[in-house]
Amino acid sequence: MYSPNLSYINQLAGDSLDFRQKLIAILKTELPQEVDSLKTHLSSGSWSQAGELVHKIKHKISILGMSEAHKVATTYESELKEDNNRLASEFEDILTVMLQFINKL
Repeated sequence: MYSPNLSYINQLAGDSLDFRQKLIAILKTELPQEVDSLKTHLSSGSWSQAGELVHKIKHKISILGMSEAHKVATTYESELKEDNNRLASEFEDILTVMLQFINKL
């Protein structure tokens, strides 16, 4: 299973609690918006635009220290460019884990 964590954020922020909170606030604001947009593009069959959103979300996956999920996202992004949506369910699981994690912060 995928396990998000704050290790990278803590490393970036160092002793700055303000910077740490700003990074978390960005995640809490942007990720749900990007997930909603992704769902919209997927439901309308806009694979290319969905792939662009997966690319954006990949950065947040990295920030949350989810290296295995990043590999899935990279493959999913490439497959969407080829009109292939086979990893949709697995990527949805990743998004669910991420959203649950940031909602607890």
